[in-house]
Amino acid sequence: PQGDFGRAWEYYGTPAYAGWPAARAWAGQPASSGSPRSSLLGWAETTQGRDGLWSFQRSTGHRQVSASLETALMLLALREVQAPEKLAVPAQRALLSRQQADGRWEGGWFPIPSERYEKREDVFATAIAILALQAESPAR
Repeated sequence: PQGDFGRAWEYYGTPAYAGWPAARAWAGQPASSGSPRSSLLGWAETTQGRDGLWSFQRSTGHRQVSASLETALMLLALREVQAPEKLAVPAQRALLSRQQADGRWEGGWFPIPSERYEKREDVFATAIAILALQAESPAR
């Protein structure tokens, strides 16, 4: 009902995780009203923050992935459905501004519901950010 595929801790606890593969499946479809491509674009537009980032975090007290990782995942989905620049460019700029001095992006934490297991997602976030920014990036 929210326009996404839901979230589960197994999939980084973010609805952005499934967007990229789904959008890849819809690539080439027209953006007619009610199409999956159109729905994804509408959902992306209504959930993007004023700062250009996507952050689907909930204050649950559990470890969560970062807005940088979620934004990179959303950018990959948007690239597949040829999103308008008004969505992509602010997200690219915001993502570039969050790159750390050592070149990585902070990924937050894998949200496994366990007190004994901790896993940072910086490597995954950095890889996804590089993929998201490498193709036709007008913000660079």
